[in-house]
Amino acid sequence: MGQTWGKGTCSGTGLWDVTVWCSLGASNTSDMMSGTGSVYVYCPWGNAQDVTIRKYS
Repeated sequence: MGQTWGKGTCSGTGLWDVTVWCSLGASNTSDMMSGTGSVYVYCPWGNAQDVTIRKYS
């Protein structure tokens, strides 16, 4: 079984967010973050399958 959360870490400047893609068709996206940091994003149900970080210019 997979984990029920995903973790994203980003460095540098700019805005970014993290999406965790979960089993059973679920996903969840973090709040928008600024600068260097880490965030955990939890699946509303199912288990984490993949994590993506989206950076905004």
